[in-house]
Amino acid sequence: MVFYATSWANNPADQTASYGQYNFEFYKICFDAGGSQWFDFGFPVSEDKTSSVYIDNWVSKDGESRNFGFQFSHRFPEVVSITFVNNLAYGNSGSSSLQDMWVDFRWDGGGVSILSPFERGGDPTFGIRSDKGPLTAYLQYAPDETFFSGLSYEFRDRGITFDVAYQESSEITFVRLSKVVRTDFGLFVPEIRTKLGENDYIGFGLACVPN
Repeated sequence: MVFYATSWANNPADQTASYGQYNFEFYKICFDAGGSQWFDFGFPVSEDKTSSVYIDNWVSKDGESRNFGFQFSHRFPEVVSITFVNNLAYGNSGSSSLQDMWVDFRWDGGGVSILSPFERGGDPTFGIRSDKGPLTAYLQYAPDETFFSGLSYEFRDRGITFDVAYQESSEITFVRLSKVVRTDFGLFVPEIRTKLGENDYIGFGLACVPN
């Protein structure tokens, strides 16, 4: 079970970071020390900014494996978001395509969500989050009784966010540190990120939210 998007935008244990609706335009590129690279972007496609598109592209170090993802999201008034997800994996060994639907219910201080594959026999993944001021906790659960948990802490006066997450099934820990830099052009968010466990890496990313 893969719990996180190819290019995890925030905390990888947070389903809203991977499948949520965007009411702003952004671009992001990431490089890992192992040689892999990601590019992703999202933008609203309706005047009221309740519908959005998200696209990401991942390329392995040797260039033999690639993943292209496309998502369309719509937010219903303040409570429910629905996202249709299509991921295409392709390379020298062939190609495959997976489709999912993500539904999120939110309220002040938290929310619950479910990611359900369209393929017959596919298992859904459930997510829950709790927001307590600068601290947010995340938990994802799959029917095979594996968990993905995470914490995010915002140092709001400095524009710094610290993320940590642990994936039980693979015994992998993710750590990310980012900072918001405000400019006349817009917001820039540089980050350093690492994965500890199988295929360790350290990487760097830069996001841009233009004015």
